Amino acid sequence: MGKIKSSVEEEPNDSFTSMIDIVFLLLIFFLLQPFKEPEIRLEANLPKNTESAKNTDNTEIPKEDIKIRILPVPSDPNNARFVVDGRPVGMASLGAESRLAGMLVGRSHGDKEWPVAILPDRKVHFGHVLHALDACYRARMGNVKFGYGN
Repeated sequence: MGKIKSSVEEEPNDSFTSMIDIVFLLLIFFLLQPFKEPEIRLEANLPKNTESAKNTDNTEIPKEDIKIRILPVPSDPNNARFVVDGRPVGMASLGAESRLAGMLVGRSHGDKEWPVAILPDRKVHFGHVLHALDACYRARMGNVKFGYGN
């Protein structure tokens, strides 16, 4: 006859290598996941200059345009007068260009990127607009806009 089976069970002879392989695969999977992805979704506005981060007490003053109005002279249609932010500079025909350049440097506090708006009246000749533009060039003002005054 054959063998008699014993009632005592033998311990299973299974290897745990497949279980260890799965654990290592999961470990590698989670290590290679991009952890910085949630930070990419957050909107962050960081200072671009390190000095601006240090000087948080000083708030920058918004720069309003320096307005150069070129107004016609009713008695002389070929002439015009310059007015900077409400202050008269002089007549265009009398060489007010250098005074205008000096006034621009004073109003901008030496900042070459301060915005300047040249606002001629519709009745003045374009040559007077060029005189105002020359004054901006003399003052080395690089941020010049054009428009129409009243």
